[in-house]
Order: sequence, then C-alpha cells, then structure tokens
Amino acid sequence: MTSFLTELRANTDNSIPIGVAGYCWGGKHAIALAHGTTTSPDSTRTLVNSVFTAHPSGLDFPSDIKKISLPFSLAIGDKDIVMGPKMVEESRQILEKKKGRVHSEVVVYAGAKHGFAVRGDPGSEKGAEQEGQAQDQAVRWFGRWFAEGREV
Repeated sequence: MTSFLTELRANTDNSIPIGVAGYCWGGKHAIALAHGTTTSPDSTRTLVNSVFTAHPSGLDFPSDIKKISLPFSLAIGDKDIVMGPKMVEESRQILEKKKGRVHSEVVVYAGAKHGFAVRGDPGSEKGAEQEGQAQDQAVRWFGRWFAEGREV
C-alpha cells in the first residue's frame, strides 16, 4: 500500500489531495497512514491528506490512536465487539487533546455492531440506514479535505 501511494504521489500534482478509507482490518492500515507517513525519510510530504475508518480492528491500542496527526474520521457502533465503548471513549479523549492541531471526529452509531458499515443486516431497516450514514460520513469527511487539500 505504501509503495502504491508513494508512486501515486510521485506522479501527481502536489495540489491533488489523496484520502484513504479502511474498514475492519483495513482500518489499522488507514490509521497507520494517519500517523503522517511520508513519501521518503527526508520528505515532509505525507502519502495521504485525510483518513476515514469504520470499525477498525487489530489496533495497537492506544498507541495507534495517539500517533494520529492527519485529519481523521472514525465511524463505530456502540455494540462493536472489537473496539468497545471504553476504547471508543478513550480514542475520543486522545483526539480531543489534539484539537487545534489535528482535525478529527468520532461518530458512534447506536445499536450498530462490528462490520455495520460494509455488511449491515439487510433485513434491518436501521442497519441499512446506518450503513448509508457511515458512507455519507466518509463522503462528507473527504469533501472537507479535497477542496485544495484543506478543510472547506
């Protein structure tokens, strides 16, 4: 993933923002990119400009959250078995302390379980609605940062 993004950065105009979204196990990798991974050790140019993740798993908690330095959005259910309410609240507190330096949001979906944003219960009207809301959250988040690579 980093080699792809490095190549993409090398072959795109600096003004073109790049965002990444990660779901479940992909969330860990998206969060790693939110740490501000650069194109090379001697560069300040990050591989991505903003990150969205839903119900991430496999985190080194809380260190992965503490290292976030780029605009970051999290969609999580309050019934998530991987990132439970205590971890969600601690994540929110960690990110809140970065306010003014790092733009972030944590959106908790009531009753949503792990995986809701990609494989919600098709028989559940609320589940389908929350899956759509998480998609809208990602689109809005990237929309904020894709206007010339900064919040609009």
